[in-house]
Amino acid sequence: MKIQSKIGSFMLILTIFVLLCTLATFIVWAVTGNYVPTIIFVCMSVLFLLPTYTNTNYEIKNGRLYINFGWFLIRYAIPCYNIISMTDAHSVTISPALSSERLRITYIKNDKIKSIYISPTNKELFRSTIQQTIDQHKVQANFLHTQVDQTTLQNVIAKEQQKQAKMDSKEQIEQQKQEQQDLRENSREVRRLEKRAQQAKIEEYKNEQKQAIKDATEQLNATLAKQDDKTNMQRKQLSRLIAMHDEQEKRERKQENEKWERERREKRRREKEQKKLDRQQKKEQQKLARQIQKHINDLEE
Repeated sequence: MKIQSKIGSFMLILTIFVLLCTLATFIVWAVTGNYVPTIIFVCMSVLFLLPTYTNTNYEIKNGRLYINFGWFLIRYAIPCYNIISMTDAHSVTISPALSSERLRITYIKNDKIKSIYISPTNKELFRSTIQQTIDQHKVQANFLHTQVDQTTLQNVIAKEQQKQAKMDSKEQIEQQKQEQQDLRENSREVRRLEKRAQQAKIEEYKNEQKQAIKDATEQLNATLAKQDDKTNMQRKQLSRLIAMHDEQEKRERKQENEKWERERREKRRREKEQKKLDRQQKKEQQKLARQIQKHINDLEE
């Protein structure tokens, strides 16, 4: 399944700007005969903008999320079962997305938590498709494990059947001896009872084997269910840790901004007080100078 990237207002403004510049270069070419700017803007439009629109998409195939971007087809491949969370985000950082309304994909790669921003046209469809792919992968994994364990059980049953065949061959030899003895004794009723007992043992053995296979299958399914629950719990814990980390970063950033604002206000207040004090000292000095000058004038008179 392939989903195109949503086109935001910034990309539309950039495209209109490039087209207007290209039109302006055509006018310059027609007036002055200089065609170099026209070639440059046309190449920019054809080689960069057009492939960016057409090649930026997100493909979900074979249990992986393929993120395609740009002319050189930059491609990211993320296994869907490694995705931890998909959260809405508003960002303008450089990423394979053509809109600021994005999805933040948090995933595990090489035992590290990483994230990437994308902007699918239909976020709900994208989320549901990713979840279906994850569920399908789990079912396939469970089927493979079940198939492997079933094969192991079949090998065990085959070995037991070989042992039983050897035992049956020994019993057949004994049976032949008994038949010879029965022939000697002319006792057909004894042989008939022995055969019935042998058939009852075989049926009982088969029922025991079927019950053992059934119990092993139920135990395997219960183990796989516990593993899935544990994996889901770990993913939820990772999501909570990431959310707590982001919230702590926001609080620390807010505290730093408030501290910087308080320091700036305190500095401005001190500067104002210092200026006011300087003005008062200057006035007092001027007043004292006038008094001294007046006193000197009085003495001269």
